[in-house]
Amino acid sequence: MNSECKFLIEIVKEASTLLNNHFEVFKKGEDGDLVTNLDFMIEKFLTQKIKEKYPDFDIVGEEFNSKARTNQNWFTIDPIDGTINFAHGFPLWAIQVACVKNGKTVAGVIYAPEFDELYYADETGAYLNGEKLSLKPLPVNQSLTMVLGKNFYPKMLADGREQFIKTRDIFCGALSYAYFVSGKMQALAIDIDLAPWDKTPGDLMCEQIGAYKFKKGDLTIYSSSQEYLDEILRQIGEKNN
Repeated sequence: MNSECKFLIEIVKEASTLLNNHFEVFKKGEDGDLVTNLDFMIEKFLTQKIKEKYPDFDIVGEEFNSKARTNQNWFTIDPIDGTINFAHGFPLWAIQVACVKNGKTVAGVIYAPEFDELYYADETGAYLNGEKLSLKPLPVNQSLTMVLGKNFYPKMLADGREQFIKTRDIFCGALSYAYFVSGKMQALAIDIDLAPWDKTPGDLMCEQIGAYKFKKGDLTIYSSSQEYLDEILRQIGEKNN
């Protein structure tokens, strides 16, 4: 494990101790999103820790530095990904951070405190609580797809209910990535333009397990097998050229 990954694990675990059941919820934007005072508190804490150790690195955070310009060295912070779930006591949420060094993502961490599940990746691979992860394909007719973004559903419905019921949307990007790389799902379909704090840790994990990938515009699909990737593309009318 490299030094950046060790550092991120340490500060994320420390940040999780700030969480409690006494929090304030605020409306965020015009699309029904929410934010809590704990989002702000955790991002401030992580930012301070990063600035102390890496003063020359930029930081792109969801709550305070979302428009920050970056050089070749920067960190991403998503203090609570899945805040709506968190605010309603639904346990599918996570803290996620990543480090980009010399233009390359060198470490990513996703931590789900409710389950004490620590997902992390560096140049040696992707891991869950210390166990190295690898692709876990299932036969196409037994496979499930995690979805990020609402445009994917109409395409799946066009192919019939059988395919639609094989999709899941948990409204937490961090755990959508995590559940794919850990083999709980056999594909991850993203049809929105995710922010750096949403995708940088998870993209590194997908890369490290050797996931099959399709990319076209805002559509990105990761799969545990070429066969399942081809089947998803057939369902939505795309071609893997």
